Amino acid sequence: MAIYLSIPEIRLRRILVGFFVLASLLPVIISLYTVSSYVIPALSEAQVENLRDPFSNTILLVLLLQCIGFILFWRWVASWETIMNNIKMIAAEILKKKSIENIGENELSTLHELFMELRAEYQKIANRLNAYFKRSITDDMTCLFNRSYFEFKLTEESRKADMLKEPFSLILFSLDDFHRHSTEIGDKLLQDFGELMRKLIRRADLPFRYGRNNFAIILPCCGGRIAEKVATRLSQSVSRHAFVDPKWLPLGKITISCGVAVYDGDMKNTMGLANEALNRAQDIGGGNIAGISNLEITPDLV
Repeated sequence: MAIYLSIPEIRLRRILVGFFVLASLLPVIISLYTVSSYVIPALSEAQVENLRDPFSNTILLVLLLQCIGFILFWRWVASWETIMNNIKMIAAEILKKKSIENIGENELSTLHELFMELRAEYQKIANRLNAYFKRSITDDMTCLFNRSYFEFKLTEESRKADMLKEPFSLILFSLDDFHRHSTEIGDKLLQDFGELMRKLIRRADLPFRYGRNNFAIILPCCGGRIAEKVATRLSQSVSRHAFVDPKWLPLGKITISCGVAVYDGDMKNTMGLANEALNRAQDIGGGNIAGISNLEITPDLV
C-alpha cells in the first residue's frame, strides 16, 4: 500500500502493464530460443518442414491469448482508480457523519458515543415494534384484546393448564338488546363498556372482544366459583353504571348475559360449554348468569 501511495496512479499503471507484457512474452521468447538452438538442429529438413505450421499456429494462439489477457488486465487495473475513489468517498462520509476525524485521540469516548447512538436507535425500533404488536392484538373500539389474540390465548392457556394441572375459567358475555341501538350509539356504548370492563377485572384476568357485542374473560388458574363471582360483580357493576349516548343523554339500564365454564382438558368442548351457558342466560332474560356442571370439577381452586 505504501508503494502504491508513493507512485502516481498513471505511472503505477504503466509499470504494472509493462511488467505484465514482459512476463507474458518471456515464455514465448524462451520457447523460440530453445526450439531454434536445440530442437531444429537435431531434426532433418523434412521434420522441420512438417513442424513449421503447427509450431507457428501454436505461437500465434499463445500470443492471441496473451493479448486477450493483456486487455482484461488493463481494464482491471483501470478500474482500481474508480474503486479507490468510491472507498475514499464512503470513508469521508462516515468520518463526516460521525465526526471522528481524530478518533485516535479519544477512541473510548468516540466508541461510547457510537454505542449510545446505537442503543438509542435500538430502543426506538423496539418501542415501535412493541407499539405495532400492541395494536395488532387490541380492539380499536374498546381497547380490549381482539378476537385473534383471544384464540391465541385460549390455545396458550389450555397448554399451560395441561402442563401445570391447573384449569382456568372462561366467561363469555354479551350486551343485552344491543341491536336496538344505532351504530353511533352502539359505538359509544362499546367504548364506555370497554373502559368500565378494564377497571373491574383483576390484573391477571384477560379481557377480549370477539364479536360485535360479544366479550370474553380468561381467568388463569381460577375455579368456577370464583369465575361466577367475577361474572356477578361485572354484571352488577354494568347494570348500575350510567351509560350515555354521544350527546350525553342517558341510555337507561344496560345489562349483560354471562356464561361460565371451566377448562376440562378439551378447549373446543370448553368453548362449547361456555357458549351453551351464555345461550341459557340469554334465554332466561337480560342480566343473568349461567354455569355448566363442569364448574365443580376443581373445588380445590375455588
